Amino acid sequence: DLQTFTWKFTNVTGTLTFQATLATDPTDEDWFALYNLPCNSFTQISYYNLTGNFVWIRAVVNGFSQGVIQYLKVSY
Repeated sequence: DLQTFTWKFTNVTGTLTFQATLATDPTDEDWFALYNLPCNSFTQISYYNLTGNFVWIRAVVNGFSQGVIQYLKVSY
């Protein structure tokens, strides 16, 4: 199935990672990265398409130090 990730960032520094799992009741070890986006004073409205069939999908932002994350969305 097609998954579409969309985001809107203004001056963001950090790393956005979309993660997925095939577990119905996931632990921290069950998650794996689908897409990584390193940001350094990053401003963007964009999307990324991925084909896959997952039980859960989440977005994680690591190393966030500045900026505004207006939205992170997943549609399937």
